[in-house]
Amino acid sequence: MEQKIPVKKIMVKNIVSVDSSQTIEDVAKKLYEKRVGSAIVIEDNKPIGIITNRDIVSSIGSFEMLLNAPAKKIMSTPLIHVKPDDSIIDVAEIMTSKNIRKIPVIVNDQVLGIVSASDLVAIFTMLKKEDLLEIFRPYLKD
Repeated sequence: MEQKIPVKKIMVKNIVSVDSSQTIEDVAKKLYEKRVGSAIVIEDNKPIGIITNRDIVSSIGSFEMLLNAPAKKIMSTPLIHVKPDDSIIDVAEIMTSKNIRKIPVIVNDQVLGIVSASDLVAIFTMLKKEDLLEIFRPYLKD
């Protein structure tokens, strides 16, 4: 079993991006139409944040924001990201420590893909028990 499975092997390459000035309503519609749970926020051709369905629901549901407010107002920033050759274990650790469920894969301000917690779970469920033990042995307590 390969100890270091790079995130580029599991990342989803179909990325949705929105401009930071687009309205929350426009972002919500785009996420719905594309059937995805997040969008990368772009400003001056650089990724600067991420907006998830959860961000939209919580901002609208708590009446903190109006639908015509710019996406930039509710995005998560700074944009936490990984590189394509980072291992899925490292990505899982970052997601756990930062309490995030989606993380983009970026090189030189270019978004190559995105990985969600459910992507990681899907990979881990396909592995054999022996493979899981080999991968997680350094993280298991005696």
